[in-house]
Amino acid sequence: MVICWSTGAIPLFPQGIAAGVNKIQGSAERSWFLALYLPGPLQWPMIVLMVLLGLGMYGLAAWLSLRSPAASPE
Repeated sequence: MVICWSTGAIPLFPQGIAAGVNKIQGSAERSWFLALYLPGPLQWPMIVLMVLLGLGMYGLAAWLSLRSPAASPE
C-alpha cells in the first residue's frame, strides 16, 4: 500500500501526463520520458498505459487502505 501511494505519481505525472503534453507541443527534447524513446506509433499507447498504471496504483492503494484492519471503526 505504501509503495503504491509513494510511487504512483511517477507513471501518472512525469511518464504519462507530462510526456503527453511534451508530445502534443512537438518538443524535440525527450528528456527522461520513456514513451518518447519508442518508435512513433508506440508513443501514444505507452503514454496512455503509464497514465492508467499510475491511476491503477492509486486505486489499488485506496482500495487496500479501505480494506485494512486499521481503517475499521472498531
